[in-house]
Amino acid sequence: MAELKRIRVRAAKARDIGLFKKLVMEAMQEQEKQGSIMRAGDGTLAVCEQLFHMYLDEDLEGVVLFVADRGLLLWGDAASTMDSSLGKVITAWVTYVVPGSPEGVREALSQHAEEWAKEHGFEGIQVNSFRESPPMEGYEPVVTVLYREIRS
Repeated sequence: MAELKRIRVRAAKARDIGLFKKLVMEAMQEQEKQGSIMRAGDGTLAVCEQLFHMYLDEDLEGVVLFVADRGLLLWGDAASTMDSSLGKVITAWVTYVVPGSPEGVREALSQHAEEWAKEHGFEGIQVNSFRESPPMEGYEPVVTVLYREIRS
């Protein structure tokens, strides 16, 4: 835990849009290499950029965090596919760490985001997984929705 405190996590500002777009594109390219159905391209980048602005402008509840130019996190409110009985759910859109970054960057970003989410009344985290989705008769595997309660 002490190592995570030494990693400086900061909230994004509007002027960070260039760094945001660079890191999101790197994240999408990495996910594509790993078999994601999401393609690294202008359309997907535009969706992420729109979320960036909506979260910063507080049109939707969300958080965008950086660790220098080594890590990025984009989590926030959006139309959740989770059962509403689970409470208010935050979607973990992007958590990306540049290869070769110091150990603990991902954990520091996630820890800060989870604290932010608790403070804003979120009760759980939704993550969409695009790899190794189990096949179902007559369906193509696309997304596995993962859920975890936010720790008290």
